[in-house]
Amino acid sequence: MVTCGVDPCRERFSVSFVENMVEFDYQEYENSPQGFEQFVERLKPLNSSASVCIEGYGDFGKQLAMHLKGKNIRVYEINPKMSKRLKESITEHKTDHIDAFSCSLFPYIRNDLKELTLDMGIEALRNLCRLHLKISKQVVRLKNQLHAALNQSFGPVYKRFFSDLSATSMQFYVHYASYEEIDEASVSDIHTVLKKGGSCMYKGNYGAKRVAHIKEIVSHIHYHPLRAFAEMQSEVIKSYAQMLLIAIEQEKKAKKSIETYVKRMFPHYKRYFTDIKGVTALQFARLVSEIKDINNFRNNACLASYSGQSPRLHQSAGSKKTKPKRDYNRYLAYVIHMICCSNITKGRRFHAEYTRMKGKYSRKLRAMKNIKRKMVRILYFKLKAYMSDLKQKEPTQEAIINVT
Repeated sequence: MVTCGVDPCRERFSVSFVENMVEFDYQEYENSPQGFEQFVERLKPLNSSASVCIEGYGDFGKQLAMHLKGKNIRVYEINPKMSKRLKESITEHKTDHIDAFSCSLFPYIRNDLKELTLDMGIEALRNLCRLHLKISKQVVRLKNQLHAALNQSFGPVYKRFFSDLSATSMQFYVHYASYEEIDEASVSDIHTVLKKGGSCMYKGNYGAKRVAHIKEIVSHIHYHPLRAFAEMQSEVIKSYAQMLLIAIEQEKKAKKSIETYVKRMFPHYKRYFTDIKGVTALQFARLVSEIKDINNFRNNACLASYSGQSPRLHQSAGSKKTKPKRDYNRYLAYVIHMICCSNITKGRRFHAEYTRMKGKYSRKLRAMKNIKRKMVRILYFKLKAYMSDLKQKEPTQEAIINVT
């Protein structure tokens, strides 16, 4: 048996060619399509059953993995932590050569390795979902920073202008970020700015009354001692408001793209999740893109471990302990947490059980952990049934009803 261990990095990837646990060649290739082709040409004279083991296939190894899968070459992903422990048992040194060689040994010492399955669409969807999540968090941070800046400039008065940070209010703060700017502007000018926010509420007489009310509030404030500070602080407010408008717009575009993809590639998925609240198109996209192929998990316990919903065992002599799992897919854990939050409210599927568990443990997070484990089990079997029927192109009504 011939195996090729690959250690990818930004500029190149190192390959150790091994047969029967003995290395017979070592090469380094440029991490580019040209280097990928050179590697494929080197594989051709070898045994047709040669397999490639990549130490992770993240940012540096993803293109190589997709290129090899396109050439019908067997590719296996090696857990970097497992590879590290094997290297430490071989030598105290660490080089790219040693990393590649240790990856090539795994098919000989593990008989449960599963061939890597890659779907170009799912890989892109995962990146888009993660982008949307990061933008959402950035929007929250920018809103908090804008609130702080407004509080320094206007004090609590700004909450009397607008109750929340909507597109209309941010358009307002982009143009008028100090008392002086509001006081010097005319009613018609401010009204024109409010119309740009897109809200129908501020386009008619109500918008004019809203502007008159804001100017009345400012006219009763003695803001002149604050001019020196407000002049520069207004630039801070305007910058935060502009960044927030751009971030919200990008968040909407990313969400729309995700929902369009789900509608096209996963039709009728809602039929399988009618009894679970919170599985929207966005959450389903996150769920599928992080799990990828549900058949890669032998059972629901493996999925629970991957999503951080099961502890790790720690046994020594006669003592058996469990410790929190530190390494898991945190994006998947977030999706499961959000779905569970939608199903523990009053009238939902797990409300009664969550209430009982809260009384038992007197801690909300511990009670939630019990619900999460059950939710993983339900999602596992529902996804198995849906993906199986999706391949057949004909979802069975019996499968939709009986999946629990």
